[in-house]
Amino acid sequence: MSKRMVLVLLAIGLGLSTNALAAPKGAVLEAQGVALNAAGKTHEAGDAYEAAAKAYSAEGNQGAAAKAYGKASELFEKEAAALLKELDKPKVARPALPAHPAPPTTLAAPVTASIKSVTLPPLMPKADHIVGRVIDEMGGTVPNFTIKYSGFEDGKPIYNHMENVGADVKCGGGTFAIKVPPGAYRVSAYVTYVYHGRTYNFEAEPLNPPTKHDFNSLGLDYLKRGLVRDFVLKMTAKKTGASEETESVYRNAYYGGLLYFDCGQVERILGGGHTFTPPLAGVVGTAYPPDSRLQITLTPQGAMVDGSAGHIFIADLRLGDSGTYQFCKRGIFPGVYSATALLKTPTGETVPLRLSLTRARTILKGSADGYDMLVMDWKPSLTVDFLPSDIGPIPRYGVKAIELFLGK
Repeated sequence: MSKRMVLVLLAIGLGLSTNALAAPKGAVLEAQGVALNAAGKTHEAGDAYEAAAKAYSAEGNQGAAAKAYGKASELFEKEAAALLKELDKPKVARPALPAHPAPPTTLAAPVTASIKSVTLPPLMPKADHIVGRVIDEMGGTVPNFTIKYSGFEDGKPIYNHMENVGADVKCGGGTFAIKVPPGAYRVSAYVTYVYHGRTYNFEAEPLNPPTKHDFNSLGLDYLKRGLVRDFVLKMTAKKTGASEETESVYRNAYYGGLLYFDCGQVERILGGGHTFTPPLAGVVGTAYPPDSRLQITLTPQGAMVDGSAGHIFIADLRLGDSGTYQFCKRGIFPGVYSATALLKTPTGETVPLRLSLTRARTILKGSADGYDMLVMDWKPSLTVDFLPSDIGPIPRYGVKAIELFLGK
């Protein structure tokens, strides 16, 4: 059956004329929402109305967009009310959300990665070589990595204090031995992964750095009888010597992914005084006390960036801390996760939360009364994908931070 025939039958079933098939995309999507809602598929109908609103907005029909957004919001609220009603029933498990993983109905204990304190036996230097080993934070061997060295070769001219020797050398097997001419060198290491077609670089940390370099301000050491440098690849652990006492460095004190949260977004009619969804926190009169607990659950969707299976990650936060620089979670193993969220009040009320990766946006003259609207792209669950830092001529290390918005 052709796609045209399917649309004709859909139009007939909805009581529409075949001329409606020539309607703009927004109308077609809205018709799908009507059909899905009639079939009792509330969540899918809400998605269809939301898609219709976006299409109407793109077509310049802001009035229709506002009505479609209102219908989508109504359906999502209806679905949330049904879920809360189910939660109130004794000994009845909450049904799974269609096409989305269901969040847990109770706050679980946060998951903390167990990082092994690793040491290596001394390694003998080798004349005219930089030698060493690269391990992971659990003490295992890193099979493939790159050693980067640079410095000043003895006997070569120096221009404007620029280093006159250096290279990036790909190594494997967990060990390396690189022959270099006499001189003074700095040495670093990084590991590269290709994940979902994207290139990620992760800097390895010196495992046993010298207490003082021969040229301390430059981080350079004479080759002498040979240099020994060991490194550890930390994907989630705290950076050695990193301070957590100030806002400027707190969020970057750990390796791995950084996820920070915002509970202050709101949907409303601008100038109309009407609020669709109030923020969870940050505004006087919020419905939830500050001692309420937030729990955000990240469930791995396939392998992590290094090919490992990954683990469920749970962030447990106090709602009253929203807006502070500590209101985040660090050290998340880079990969792709499905995110869900719950809020639990001091009285024991459990509230499923919706999530968004984008801030509220304004729709000009979007409401039926001609007011501008502030709307959010709320979802009961969504995908959190840690992207690599931008890659340039010099590799950038780690992954980009993600901001996650939470609302009722």
